[in-house]
Order: sequence, then C-alpha cells, then structure tokens
Amino acid sequence: MTKSDQLRQVLDEYGAAYGTRTGWQSLGCINKDGHAHGDRNKSASASLVLGEYTCFACDLRGDGIGLLMKLEGISYRDAVARLGGKAKLEAEEQTWITW
Repeated sequence: MTKSDQLRQVLDEYGAAYGTRTGWQSLGCINKDGHAHGDRNKSASASLVLGEYTCFACDLRGDGIGLLMKLEGISYRDAVARLGGKAKLEAEEQTWITW
C-alpha cells in the first residue's frame, strides 16, 4: 500500500471531502478536537500524490500512518496494521549473531 493510499484511507475514515486533483488541495481539518470553534474555513491541505497532510491551524501534519498515530494515540505497529500493511521495524530487520 502506497503513502497515497494510506492517506486516502485515513481521510475517508475521518470523513474529509477531497477531490481527484493531483496537486495540493484545500480541505477541512480532520482533527475536530484541535479547533476551539470548529474548522469553519478550510485550514488543511493534502497532496494525494505525495501522501502528505498539513493543517495550518492546529499544526497536524504527516502521512497516513503518522496522522493515525497522532489522532488515535496508537503505536506505529497498530497504525500500520489498521491500514492493512505489515510493519517493518528496524529491530526486526537486524540479524543477530548467536555463538
């Protein structure tokens, strides 16, 4: 699953309305708790090509995995599993020598 697919999945889950445009596009922030009076104006931007998201009001930013981690308060492994992928952590990729 690409970064773009992961971001789309998170945006869909949080009900963000986005178009099919390839560049950065304006949309409402998906962090409902980050805005005292709601996000009345579109304060966020997303690039579906890069798989990146930024809210200029509450400073929420990142890719799909990072957004899920911040919004849900879950670990990297849980966020990856929720997005349907397999987490590859550096510790798992190391080869250990046994004597």
